[in-house]
Amino acid sequence: YLRLPPHLLSSPTLVELPRSYVGANADPIDRIDELLLCAVSYYFDEDEYGDSLTGVQSFRKQANTDGGDETEEKRGRYVANAIMGYNLRWKYWALQEVLDLSTDWSAPLGDIVKGGTAPNHSNAHSGMGAWALATPIAVKLDGGERNHVLVGTSMGLVYALEVQYRGVRDGWPVQMRHPVEQKVLVEDVVGNTNLEVFVVDSGGDLVSLNADGEVLWARRLLEEDEEKDASTDRIHVIRGTSPMSMGDVEGTGNLAIVLVAKIATTERSHVDRPDSHDLSEYRLFAIDAVTGDDLPNFPMIFNGGTTL
Repeated sequence: YLRLPPHLLSSPTLVELPRSYVGANADPIDRIDELLLCAVSYYFDEDEYGDSLTGVQSFRKQANTDGGDETEEKRGRYVANAIMGYNLRWKYWALQEVLDLSTDWSAPLGDIVKGGTAPNHSNAHSGMGAWALATPIAVKLDGGERNHVLVGTSMGLVYALEVQYRGVRDGWPVQMRHPVEQKVLVEDVVGNTNLEVFVVDSGGDLVSLNADGEVLWARRLLEEDEEKDASTDRIHVIRGTSPMSMGDVEGTGNLAIVLVAKIATTERSHVDRPDSHDLSEYRLFAIDAVTGDDLPNFPMIFNGGTTL
């Protein structure tokens, strides 16, 4: 096997978790572990790990079969991600869980690696690769004793992992239609001691989930705009969102989700071609956390020249 260096593309999270096994007379400091949670990405490129380093012959899946003149876009590429937890007191990796893998043409070439300059082969891939761009969080989903780590990936999957007992919690992961690049938001908005999980993907799909991964409500931020523009050649699309935050926007005691979406316009036939999208505006949403409905007077619209 090969040891691949992990790449940290999101902010780590420092959490305190109770130790699994402690004596009855243990000091309070010995009852707690400090873990640094990191969502990491691994890159495997046959140009780096092929013939010269391993002695293994190139896969040669492409048309260029002499093994030496493939371009970066044509060469086989693999990406994987994982969640890792480093114990700061005892200096060892206490949690290592591999999550996703994307291979060859399954990921959009260059969209992240080269800043969007490489061509996207929209007919050959799903538009999602196995990058870990979102910050993980640690919570007790069902209000019990077990701690869970939640993290979204660019494969559109949202995981809830059992920290002490390893593995994925029943009902998870949950699949979104687009990459999840922002940290999930967790809060008890219903008042039943269980936590609700709020996820937004880069395409503007927003969903509320219960502790078992079941959908409480789901919506598309631009659904009305898409219907409004159905008879025209140009439509609105979302090119990403800010991280979500939560607060009592109206002062009524009811919690709302607040986020900003970056809106672009494009021809209907170019929806999957980000290089053909024209920045149009930003929209500030305030959404009722219980129902998923927009609050009165929202969203607020800012033109494309506004700096947010």
